[in-house]
Amino acid sequence: MKLLPPPGPERTRLMFLIAVAAVGTTAWLIWGGSPPPRMDQTTGPAPTSNQLMNRRASSTKVAPPTVPQALRFTEIEQVPDEPEAGRNLFRFGAKPTPPPPPPPPPTPTPVYTPPAYTPPPIPPVPLRLITIIVDPDDPAPTKRRVYLTYEKGDGKVFEHFQGDVVDGRFRLVAVGTNDVVVSHLDGTGRRTLMNR
Repeated sequence: MKLLPPPGPERTRLMFLIAVAAVGTTAWLIWGGSPPPRMDQTTGPAPTSNQLMNRRASSTKVAPPTVPQALRFTEIEQVPDEPEAGRNLFRFGAKPTPPPPPPPPPTPTPVYTPPAYTPPPIPPVPLRLITIIVDPDDPAPTKRRVYLTYEKGDGKVFEHFQGDVVDGRFRLVAVGTNDVVVSHLDGTGRRTLMNR
């Protein structure tokens, strides 16, 4: 038979009440017995020694102890058994608020990429080979005379040797027996002209 509730605040309160009842019972047994008999004060003659001894003997008699009343455990408030497993100490607390959602990622700023620079095409050298004259005594390429003219022009003819600048705009790079290589002054637009 279970007399005490399970450990907890109700059991502590019950143990405290039992302790208070025990202390109270002990105090009542020690100090709460019948009061000592009073000595009647009379105006008669003084008591004799025998009378005094009889009074002392009667006053020293201890009253028989009284039996304390039993505790009425059935009248004590019954405490329901609490479940031992799955106790939630914070069941009366407020539910914590969920954290705010993370901010959305920032939208990337579009970066302007300029179009790739494409240099304009280099115009071809607009010359035409008329003829090449080779000196029989010195057939070296540097000694060969080259006659050039514009493809579309007024018919002006230029006479040059290998390495010369033609009309201040073009260079005669190499001279062969039947062809020449011409380019712009910076070396771009190189073109081979054949003898017709």
